[in-house]
Amino acid sequence: MNKTITAVAFVALQALFLAACSHGNGHTDGDEEEEHHHHHAELYLTGYGARTEVYAEAHPFVAGHECHVLLHLTNLQSFKPQKADDVLLTLTVGNVSVAAGKPELIDNGIYEVHITPKAAGKGRLTVKVTADGYTDSVGINGVAVFDNEHAALHSAEEAADSVDTSNSVRFTKEQSWNIGFATDSVCTGSFGQVIRTAARVMPAPADEAVAVARTSGIVVLDNAVAVSGHRVAAGETLMYISGNGLSDNNIDVKVQDAKAKYELARSEYERKQSLAGERIVSDEELQQAKAEYVSAKACFDNLNRNFSNGRLAVVAPCNGFIGNVSVTNGQYVDEGTPLATVSHCESLQMTAYVQPKYYNSLAHIVAANFVDNNRQTLSLQSLGGRVAAYGKTADERNGLIPVTFIVANNGGFTPGTFTDVFIVTETADKALTVCNDAIVEDMGNSFVFVQQTPELFSKREVVCGPSDGRRTQILSGLSGNERVVTQGAAIVKLAQSSGSVDAHAGHVH
Repeated sequence: MNKTITAVAFVALQALFLAACSHGNGHTDGDEEEEHHHHHAELYLTGYGARTEVYAEAHPFVAGHECHVLLHLTNLQSFKPQKADDVLLTLTVGNVSVAAGKPELIDNGIYEVHITPKAAGKGRLTVKVTADGYTDSVGINGVAVFDNEHAALHSAEEAADSVDTSNSVRFTKEQSWNIGFATDSVCTGSFGQVIRTAARVMPAPADEAVAVARTSGIVVLDNAVAVSGHRVAAGETLMYISGNGLSDNNIDVKVQDAKAKYELARSEYERKQSLAGERIVSDEELQQAKAEYVSAKACFDNLNRNFSNGRLAVVAPCNGFIGNVSVTNGQYVDEGTPLATVSHCESLQMTAYVQPKYYNSLAHIVAANFVDNNRQTLSLQSLGGRVAAYGKTADERNGLIPVTFIVANNGGFTPGTFTDVFIVTETADKALTVCNDAIVEDMGNSFVFVQQTPELFSKREVVCGPSDGRRTQILSGLSGNERVVTQGAAIVKLAQSSGSVDAHAGHVH
């Protein structure tokens, strides 16, 4: 959203031609002209602050004449009516400023004020909105104040006649407030090459640990625990290694042998400790006995840890979820065989594969967008992610170059699956872009709804370029100082197709 205060004054865009009154009805030419002015001369003024959109409907300003102004205030974060604690409208022409009277709340977000300009000329209308503890100042430049009403009405009508509304749709603030609706400025900036491909979703390497067999034996699974997706705590038993029925590499025999060696080494060390005090054994012999004792104890403790009832428990190396169990019940495994993986699932590794022709661009990656399980497109930045690396050679299995991203796991991606990814590389070229939701399709062509006022939108055909999954480049059809419907464009299109939208539907005057 553009945070700078911008203002565009639109004059009499909603004027409709009425049938001219005939002389037979008793009207003079002057009466007919004056009635025509009163029916069609309205000002439609729009301004944007940091948080507030101001849309004002007013009678043309005439010095010394009281003017009625209807303000529509919209919160730019929600695009819903802005309930204000205070609203102050000021009109400044040259060095002369005049403040409006106290505003009257007509409806949610709609305020009525009256103001009497003191001087003629080009001026600035300022609306200060105080709401939710902040004050937003919205300025609208180029507001004309005339010496007489006749000149003001003529100027307004001439502006109205110059506007082509043949391909426009009226969508009132009350209507847009009641749906999911938003507008935004067309963005002008760097928009690099976009590489669209697929990425494999896996737990991040640093986020995953493997439980391995610490001895050879037969696998005994606990089916209630050793299943993919089961949450486990560090040290929790996943399965067992049993030596029952084995003549070689029997874990029970190993433990008993290690225990015997440990007890023998301990006894020898304690004996030499007592003899060393009498200087019967040397310090060198004592240190040798101690080393043998420490080694035997470590070996026994390692085997005896989690050993009971003739089998060795295999425990989870960390907190997390079981990702993969690579053995089956009753399978024989050697010492060091991977048995299961456990992942924290706090981070994910996204590995995308791109064609070699993009290799020189991979050093200039500036952004990436991923499509999650709900078909929402999330940026690398919003996922707290980073580019980990890209391959310097092609993968021998598919001939493609891997590009690896590390992102936070927000629950929207499933490890082991593939997701669409849009990789954006840096370029010095500037481009016009709009968010993807702003573009509607009609008869095979692409259109956007360009805002003329917050209640009047023009359907404009555009030529689209590449998309990064969130925004699309516009090659022609838009300029950089325009504003388009970014949310609710499909509903505005339906309103135009139905032709049933009343220009003043829902207004309170």
